[in-house]
Amino acid sequence: MGYFAIMVKNTDTISNLVLRRWHDGVKLVRSKECDALNDAESPFALREILNFPCSVYFDNYDHKAEIVNETCAKICGFESTQDAIGRSVFDFSTKKTAMRSVINQKEILTTKKKKIIEDFLIRKDDVPITFVGLSFPWYSEENKIIGIFGCSIVLNHHSVAQSITKLYQLGLLSNEPLMPLTTSHIHHNYFTRREIQCIQHIMAGNSPKAIGKILSLSHRTIEHYIANIKSKIGVSTNAQMMVKFNDYFNNE
Repeated sequence: MGYFAIMVKNTDTISNLVLRRWHDGVKLVRSKECDALNDAESPFALREILNFPCSVYFDNYDHKAEIVNETCAKICGFESTQDAIGRSVFDFSTKKTAMRSVINQKEILTTKKKKIIEDFLIRKDDVPITFVGLSFPWYSEENKIIGIFGCSIVLNHHSVAQSITKLYQLGLLSNEPLMPLTTSHIHHNYFTRREIQCIQHIMAGNSPKAIGKILSLSHRTIEHYIANIKSKIGVSTNAQMMVKFNDYFNNE
């Protein structure tokens, strides 16, 4: 049984799972661990990600699919998402083009870095698939790399503008990996979802003005969140706040 199958079994439903940034990759966690976010409210919900207007997949360390959306299954020539589970790129494309895909995945697993890929596959029925993809290391709840999370925009099939917009909203196009943070309790304090987002972006070196643009909020609103954060952890300056959170993350 794959990692995702075990996770779903223990969670009852994929609607309880949320995608979060982790270093330069992603991880799936239970929504109750993410500041009580629910699926309807959060753009990070797995259910919503699987509805992205592009091919979405989670492959395990053996390059076999554990999760795919309907778009991905259809593009790869499978009858359903269930039919695609447990299959690898070798099952639907030529060996030569499949090997390139595996080499790219191995590079991501080795470097632990996301990668933008422009390539093509040729299906076994000779149908070409030309795509631009964004692939990330996929981490387990135990913070170990277990595979690849990828989003591929297939040319002449997917809307490039819509797909990029969704990836941007998810925060996957950021050049700086967000600090690992999947709990709403730090230093024995509870933080709201917005405060957690501010903490992540502050630790990534973003200014209140830049954070406001990323989150589509005014910089005054961001400064209000930062003031609340400093009050909760008992500091008065941004420098003191950075020291507090640096100590926290270094001891994680």
